[in-house]
Amino acid sequence: MLPAIAFDLGNTLVPFGPTESEMLMNNLYDMARVSDRSIGRSVFRDSYAAMVRQETVLRDRGCWESDPVWRAKGICSDLMSKGIRTDSLEHDLVTSHPMAFSRCLVFPERSISILERLRGMGVKLALVSNAMDGKGIRISLREQGVEPLLDPIIVSEELGIAKPHPRIFRKALEGLRVKASECAYVGDRYEIDVVGAKVAGMYPIYTTEYGTEGEPPEGADLSVPTIRDIGELLPMWG
Repeated sequence: MLPAIAFDLGNTLVPFGPTESEMLMNNLYDMARVSDRSIGRSVFRDSYAAMVRQETVLRDRGCWESDPVWRAKGICSDLMSKGIRTDSLEHDLVTSHPMAFSRCLVFPERSISILERLRGMGVKLALVSNAMDGKGIRISLREQGVEPLLDPIIVSEELGIAKPHPRIFRKALEGLRVKASECAYVGDRYEIDVVGAKVAGMYPIYTTEYGTEGEPPEGADLSVPTIRDIGELLPMWG
């Protein structure tokens, strides 16, 4: 089988849906001490939700990804439009974001075990994520002991390019030191993961394990290899 596999992160290796998004909002509220500025949690939640809606519209127009600074500016701008003083809140949100984000990225023990077993088979493993906080990802990987299993670790916020741009996939291939035809890519989003990997010349594998909202999109060609559990990779590479 192919000598290398690159993985998406959210809803591929770790769950990341509405529950985790709500957790991130609450983490930011607490870690940035938003309540110290007399801003209620529900008010903050509304401004956070407004930013997420704007972010989603922009992303849908071209796979655009935000970063902690953009996110903090959006929250503070919405709060100020309601006549609420934010003072140094933007700075505190930015500095709190990596730790707040890392707390939402919880690797199931089974996922870690499968990565370890694949590495034990001699398969090279990499991470290619469109996440908007590379620092937060690296904290999570380090604290949960996953960092040594994935090399390279490519994050769109750090590279300045998001999937499905071929360059972000090429960056992973360079780190893995394999040709595109020698590497599989596992992801949960058809348009950016499956199509993006295919355009880059890689072998796409579509995962539906976490039931990502809006997936698969209408008209998706599901003749590509599809898995419902990351454990299905083991017999494929066994």
